[in-house]
Amino acid sequence: MSVFEVDRNSFEDSRDFHTYLSQNYSRLSGGDLYIIAGITELPKTDFIENIQRNGWEIIEELGDVLKLKNEYSENSTAESYLTFDRQEQLFFLYTDQRKTEEIKHGIEPLLANTPGLHYLYISPRILREIREQIAEDYEAARVTRFIAKRTSGTDIHANKRAGTRRTINYYGSDGLQTIREVEREYGVLPHIMTISIPSELTFSIDKSGIFKLQSGSLLTLFEYLEECIESCLEIKDAYDHTDYSTIEMASGVEISKSKPAVVELQTPLEHPDLIELKNNLRKEEYLIYDVYTDRETISMSGKVYDEDYNMFFNIQVDETQIRIFPEEESDISSFIGFLEFIHVNVDERAEPVAVTN
Repeated sequence: MSVFEVDRNSFEDSRDFHTYLSQNYSRLSGGDLYIIAGITELPKTDFIENIQRNGWEIIEELGDVLKLKNEYSENSTAESYLTFDRQEQLFFLYTDQRKTEEIKHGIEPLLANTPGLHYLYISPRILREIREQIAEDYEAARVTRFIAKRTSGTDIHANKRAGTRRTINYYGSDGLQTIREVEREYGVLPHIMTISIPSELTFSIDKSGIFKLQSGSLLTLFEYLEECIESCLEIKDAYDHTDYSTIEMASGVEISKSKPAVVELQTPLEHPDLIELKNNLRKEEYLIYDVYTDRETISMSGKVYDEDYNMFFNIQVDETQIRIFPEEESDISSFIGFLEFIHVNVDERAEPVAVTN
């Protein structure tokens, strides 16, 4: 199964491609359209070189749109169109191939295994805000399916049995009311939602930046995609303002200097929360050592090793902030992954802030 064919040979940018798809996709393909959004710290040339090293090749150039393919196994090929926003360093992949096959085995590994890029992480707060905005804009809007999860040991509030790890996979016409109830009562966080707006749009949104158009207005879907982009750019801005450098003293000794990103917490921490944070880090793909905690000031510091990305960074935690100090090497994937850890385990409404001075 190949990706859908377009009948234009050149596009100026992603907006031009979006307009074209909005007007023509229904006649180009009878299948669902998947848009996989990502963010990178690389310029376009380096980005293309990195994905080519991971097995992707350009099979057609359509102006600012590239058609790609990846033979991820014998007789199995993933294909996609790519647009790249040079100013914001965002990229989008478009395909009507299968989510459980070509997307899962061909496209998702690209996002997971390529240095310097990451999927467009959509936080629980943004997922909830988009859902509620749609419900406000369209009285007949429904959530027809959702997946929501809760990890064990999380500090996220729950009215019932807060220590229980949960995954809720729900189908039903009353999904909007149900997801509100289970978020409140059981402290679960949304991961995937399918939203139906009668006579307008049915689509799915995934915390990993995967959007699926099932029917209706692609233009309306792009409007909600833009809202997710704005949130992710705040994360990237916080990361871009971090820095690491060394200063050589007159004695020849080098002293390291690190400029952090700050994650502001909306729910103040107490000392037991710091102990839980340390324990949860060790449960996930992190090692934390040289840990110092102070009960009186409600603070903690330590050095963290991210096993997934082979990265080190330091953290300083107090009641209202987690400060993340990069070491000599850093990667946006490691930063976004740690922010996601904070949302899942500490505070779902925590917000990254750039340190500008």
